[in-house]
Amino acid sequence: MTEENPLLALRDKISALDEKLLALLAERRGLAVEVGKAKLASHRPVRDIDRERDLLERLMTIGKRHNLDAHYITRLFQLIIEDSVLTQQTLLQQHLNKINPHSARVAFLGPKALTRIWRRVSTPLATLSSLLRAAARSSPIFLIR
Repeated sequence: MTEENPLLALRDKISALDEKLLALLAERRGLAVEVGKAKLASHRPVRDIDRERDLLERLMTIGKRHNLDAHYITRLFQLIIEDSVLTQQTLLQQHLNKINPHSARVAFLGPKALTRIWRRVSTPLATLSSLLRAAARSSPIFLIR
């Protein structure tokens, strides 16, 4: 820390830690893809509630040793777990699309019609004309407003 600007030095350290956190999150996502492939090969479901519960309990215990609030740990890792689940669901959907390329397609009219679970596999359409153009290209079966 320099005497001229100790705040800047501290912020630089935080920025360096943020970069490390992002690299670790990217590595974790890569592992989630590998887990998804293993689940696909062994015909296991994407979501494992018992594993998620055990993981959160273990992480809260570790967080407590580091004086981190349990609520903070829970919120943070629920978001990370949800990203892993969505990543694995996307992998599964890509696999299913290869098996059955003529499966049902869904088109959404309006941004509010799109729920969080569909974010990775579908795109909301803002206007009726964009919906009709998409329908002509991809033959959706279901239209949701």
